[in-house]
Amino acid sequence: MKIEVQMNRYRKEFNSLLNKYVKQNIGNNTLDRAIKYSLTIGGKRVRPFISSLISKDLGLSKKESFAISLASEMVHTYTLIHDDLPSMDNDDLRRGNPTTHIKFNEANAILAGNSIFSMAINILIKNISKKKNDSLLKIIELLCNISGLQGLAKGQSLDLEMQNKKKSIKKMLEINRLKTSKLFEFCVVSPFILSKSPSKYIKEAKLFSNNLGLIFQITDDMIDLENKNYQNMNNLCVKLIRECTKKKSFFGERNLFFQDFLYYIMNRRK
Repeated sequence: MKIEVQMNRYRKEFNSLLNKYVKQNIGNNTLDRAIKYSLTIGGKRVRPFISSLISKDLGLSKKESFAISLASEMVHTYTLIHDDLPSMDNDDLRRGNPTTHIKFNEANAILAGNSIFSMAINILIKNISKKKNDSLLKIIELLCNISGLQGLAKGQSLDLEMQNKKKSIKKMLEINRLKTSKLFEFCVVSPFILSKSPSKYIKEAKLFSNNLGLIFQITDDMIDLENKNYQNMNNLCVKLIRECTKKKSFFGERNLFFQDFLYYIMNRRK
């Protein structure tokens, strides 16, 4: 089955579960509506997709798999809400729709982002078995680490510092690693932690998620810039793909899907 078909099928399944969760757990005051809006206005659902495939391969339950997938998408949504704020990137549109602060005002957007982040942690606590508390704590620790000074927050700060400045490739990759790869690290590495996988698998997962994030963001940047010369960036992406799949135990020949998935991400044009 083509990767795009798989992703579309999964996106429908994930959105259905997300809508069910929203209906059961979120009310109808202004903040609730801002949260609902932000979570359900669309998205590729790439992070939940790759997380669900890894979870299935490692034998996690559907409940555990969805908890990790939903938490990763919630943290992603939280970052988008805050990135769009007037004090950050000051965007009016997100996925073709008004950004959260445009639709619900800036204060409610900030509160919605903060609420969604805490909801992500709560999702993990409520849906992962108490028998796996040690692994749960490790996952929550990972989520906190990738979100703060060593991850998303630092990446956004560096990005703001570089606004209206020409970025070197080194600086661009550093920002992409912090803003994009770190979130992929959570959704890729968490299933391995929860399944108590060997340390070599977790090491591979960190490398795979780092390179996936770089490839994903490099491609996004090229599309946004309508850059006609992809060759240099393509060469870099191919190097990154080989680095995290060649002769690897989990992401290598054992399951070539992951290599094909990286090439799919590299070659997309929208």
